[in-house]
Amino acid sequence: MKYLNREDKKVRNFINKFFDQKLALKQQSLINKNNVNLQFTLGRKLAKFPRQSGLTRFKNRCILTCKGRATLRRFRVSHTTFREQFRLGQFPGIKQKSF
Repeated sequence: MKYLNREDKKVRNFINKFFDQKLALKQQSLINKNNVNLQFTLGRKLAKFPRQSGLTRFKNRCILTCKGRATLRRFRVSHTTFREQFRLGQFPGIKQKSF
């Protein structure tokens, strides 16, 4: 399962590599909404970036178990791992809900 963490790091680094460039182009297109020709050229430039450089391409995974589902973004662990670690007191300041 460790290969999933390696792949995740690789994808995140690839996304970060192009993030600033893509953000600058998107901001330019938002500023110049009235200029259709400029919008078209900016769209063509955005389309030339690799497909894997999009933010939707990576999957949040648990850093301990590499599970891809039910991952809490704040702690980067899966729900089941969070419950186990919570019982052991690994997350200070987090209180259990009681009804």
